[in-house]
Amino acid sequence: MVDRLRVMHVLESLEIGGLENGVVNIANNIDAGRFETVICCIRREGPLKMCLKPQVKVICLNKKPGFDPMTALTVARLCRQEKISVMHTHGWAAGLYCGVIGARMAGVPAILNGEHGVFYLDKKRRLIAQKLLFSLTHTIVPVSLDLKKDIIRHLGTDPAKIVPIMNGVDTDQYKPDDAARRMWRKHFAFSDSDVVIGTVGRLVPIKDYATLLHAGARIIQKQPATKLVFIGDGQQRDELVQLAASLGITVNVRFMGARNNVSELLNMLDVFALTSIDEGLSNSILEAMSTGKPVVATSVGDNSEIVIEGKTGFLVPVGCVEALTEALLKCTDISTAKHMGAAARQYIEDNFSLQRMIRNYENLYTACVERRRYR
Repeated sequence: MVDRLRVMHVLESLEIGGLENGVVNIANNIDAGRFETVICCIRREGPLKMCLKPQVKVICLNKKPGFDPMTALTVARLCRQEKISVMHTHGWAAGLYCGVIGARMAGVPAILNGEHGVFYLDKKRRLIAQKLLFSLTHTIVPVSLDLKKDIIRHLGTDPAKIVPIMNGVDTDQYKPDDAARRMWRKHFAFSDSDVVIGTVGRLVPIKDYATLLHAGARIIQKQPATKLVFIGDGQQRDELVQLAASLGITVNVRFMGARNNVSELLNMLDVFALTSIDEGLSNSILEAMSTGKPVVATSVGDNSEIVIEGKTGFLVPVGCVEALTEALLKCTDISTAKHMGAAARQYIEDNFSLQRMIRNYENLYTACVERRRYR
């Protein structure tokens, strides 16, 4: 019997987020007959630990904030103890410098860095450090084609070293569900005739939710039964609550905080909106489309690879309230929303399934170990 490859994921925590959810998806769905998974949280665990299958081992280092080169030594020791064959790092400080350096010190055969779009172009020393750490990594795995271009442009990385693997969504979990729609609309006192526009993500500046609130205010003037739903939490919550109040739309807006039942809540929406200033390949868009929702998103990152203009939704310029308002109003038409939602669901099933993503990671892990083994 061939020994299973032991894979270690290193990241900051298992708090709720797209990067973290992606790691959980890989750990839970990878072939347990071929791979064993260890997750190393550098700072803290987090609620997503509860979503992991029992066979996934989690180690938390409880590292305090700030740069600590000794953490890489700890990771190296763990790599030796756990007999790690594949190191897969995620994120800048916690994942990249701790994971890559630790794996190098331990002689891990294959070192991969999952690139989720963090470039410090305005911080010269950190950019230099990122270039150095990328040079110590055997394979860079961006989650989108757009990120591959950014890595080459900003960091000068050899294109042959970059293997994009697009994010995937669990189409069995994220699916249209009329019962969930009725239940959660009733729970939040939304009527069948209400038009519910929603978004999922951290309440942080890069998401530009202020533009969504301004567009929402214009839509509510024309369609008073419109509701805006924000699923997620973050540093801008109080600021956004105040903005909604100043726009006079408080009664139409719901800030629901971080939730662990997003797949159910998406069903109560009519339209999904994403107004990010920058984005890689958005898990939130994939999940909304898999749930059968039309999407209005900013034309950044790989959004144009997912949202097919006029078929599964619409793309709008960053920060343009007028264009966002117009696109969202188009999607509030019941017939349009239903037609686009069905097309969105089919597009995800054909191109962005979780099964396809997992198969790509399995093949990459195996190929990287074999390639290093025979050098």
